[in-house]
Amino acid sequence: MYSFNVEKEELEKKFFQQMQDNFLSHLRVKQINEEINSNLHDDVGSQLSVIISLNQLALYWLERDPDKAKDIMNDVKETIKTIPNKIENIIINNIADNNGKKHSTLGRWQPFYLLQYNLNTT
Repeated sequence: MYSFNVEKEELEKKFFQQMQDNFLSHLRVKQINEEINSNLHDDVGSQLSVIISLNQLALYWLERDPDKAKDIMNDVKETIKTIPNKIENIIINNIADNNGKKHSTLGRWQPFYLLQYNLNTT
């Protein structure tokens, strides 16, 4: 009878340890998902804001200086091309190390396209 109780206690210990490990793993996955969502929102949202601003800038220059408008639209095209790579990097940077070591996520980048183009109409 004594060995049965010891075995039962050991099994219960293992079971509860496994439950705790599963719970912690679930929390880690949830944390990674939240980090990915946040970074995607920030970085892709920033990219989309840049695209909208550049599009408006190109429309401004369309009749005034078509070559400048074309250059701006080329920047829009290049910005759009970078989005899939940025998404991939965000995901990789957040899940690359499952040992709890925090990888730095993509730096927040704020391109200053408006400074690059002369808005002076005189």
